[in-house]
Amino acid sequence: MVRQTFSSEPTHSEAGAAAEAVKAVRSNARIAGCLDGRMERCASIAIGDSELDESVMQERKPFQRHGLDPRRCNISLDANALDRHDADRSRLVDRLLQLRHDGHLNFVIPGSVRGEIEHPNTPAAVKSAILPEVYSLNVGKTGGELTQLAKVAAILRGEAKSDKHKTDAHHLFEAAKYGGGYFVTEDGRILARRKELQMVLGPALRIVTLREFLDEYDFHAGGKDRNPTGTRPE
Repeated sequence: MVRQTFSSEPTHSEAGAAAEAVKAVRSNARIAGCLDGRMERCASIAIGDSELDESVMQERKPFQRHGLDPRRCNISLDANALDRHDADRSRLVDRLLQLRHDGHLNFVIPGSVRGEIEHPNTPAAVKSAILPEVYSLNVGKTGGELTQLAKVAAILRGEAKSDKHKTDAHHLFEAAKYGGGYFVTEDGRILARRKELQMVLGPALRIVTLREFLDEYDFHAGGKDRNPTGTRPE
């Protein structure tokens, strides 16, 4: 297998794509957060200037139901998706892994996530669960893909000056590119921006917490709907 790594420095092509994204936005290109089809609560984002409406920055949007059937699409995991904070969280992780073990779910791990999990400090239980799974490789990108990746990175970066969120952008880009129906994460920055991210990545990829994902699985599998309002648990 080939280890997935990414340079912390942007390539010329990536820098060019970012510049094109800025230019497009400064020519009045706007992304509206209207995935649920209701216009009264749209939030605009200027990708190049990283100007997010304050309410969008601070408020996590309700999780709108329903996505693809989790049993019939690829599931991508963030490196933190299997974190066990307490007994309740451990039960959620155990259930996810049991569903995978029983063949009800198919994981495709972004190569950038795999690179993080290979770190020596990653718990052995997380490594044993993730490393054997199919994962994506870093391959050449088209001009359109570079532009898309630059937009995702700009949304995640917000007003920050550093590129420390660049790897997270790769996680999401790869999840969407390789047919992921869900990207499971506990990253607050990603979750707070998921409506804006979905406008770039496409509506097929749902960005969810582990609890939300299991609720979605129960809905499609015909079990009880533990979260009938569709709001994201806090």
